[in-house]
Amino acid sequence: MNKNHRKARIVRYFKEQNGLCAYCFNEMTLALGYKNTAEIDHIIPKGYRHIKGHFNEVAACMSCNRYKADKPLREVIIELRGRHCDGT
Repeated sequence: MNKNHRKARIVRYFKEQNGLCAYCFNEMTLALGYKNTAEIDHIIPKGYRHIKGHFNEVAACMSCNRYKADKPLREVIIELRGRHCDGT
């Protein structure tokens, strides 16, 4: 996948979500290397079904995205909502 295309998608999702993580609702950053750095997450993991397009992608902070990993959202949503991702 084109690296510039991926960057453009994360910026678009970031703006659409007003800079808030789709899971913990804390503020994210586009700067690299922080727990709250915005990343693209596949709501339904690629390993389950490869669903292309923006309707299967959201911006999630690095912490939530790594925590969710390849698990379906239904398995982790309650746990993610209770987590605090402070970006440090």
